[in-house]
Amino acid sequence: ENDGVVKVAMSAPVKKAASKSTSWTSSESSVSLLSRVLIKTQSTFFEDAAYFREGSIPHSIILAIVIGSVCGAGAFLYYAGLEFMLDYLWHDLPQQVMIDTGVDEKYHWLWIPLLAFSMAICLGLSVIMLGEPGDLPYTIKCVHEKAYVAMDHVLPMVGASQFSILAGGSLGPEAPLVAICAALGGFVSRS
Repeated sequence: ENDGVVKVAMSAPVKKAASKSTSWTSSESSVSLLSRVLIKTQSTFFEDAAYFREGSIPHSIILAIVIGSVCGAGAFLYYAGLEFMLDYLWHDLPQQVMIDTGVDEKYHWLWIPLLAFSMAICLGLSVIMLGEPGDLPYTIKCVHEKAYVAMDHVLPMVGASQFSILAGGSLGPEAPLVAICAALGGFVSRS
């Protein structure tokens, strides 16, 4: 008797729309789940493009381009700042402080713990003054529960991750950029 068809109770408007493309059982009060899933909207891509309906493919494409552009610009600024500071703190500044001033070469290694300790202090101060930046599990939790990361986590994440990377205590900016772009993308999509 059960031929693998899952039956679902449907309202009258849905039944009317589904009746055009499905076959009904003898009671006509339910339709197979597969048939219900295959019900399509009554508009075409070109109609959606002409009226720019929310949730349509053209609307989603434009939204994806805007979010991608904003996230790309944010990532570029993050990387540009990071590269500038890495070059300055690990190349230019040691040149000026250690080499040009005539510090004996056997003491040049002191630059590494001095800079790492300084950046660790800055990292701690950034967390105290800017707030908790969150981490990757927090970002994933926010995306799954709220579909975005709050913008108030961007500045703490930028500060904490930059100081951590500058001190040599991190492998890279990928995880912070995930959180930053999730917040920027959520902000743009909610605007």
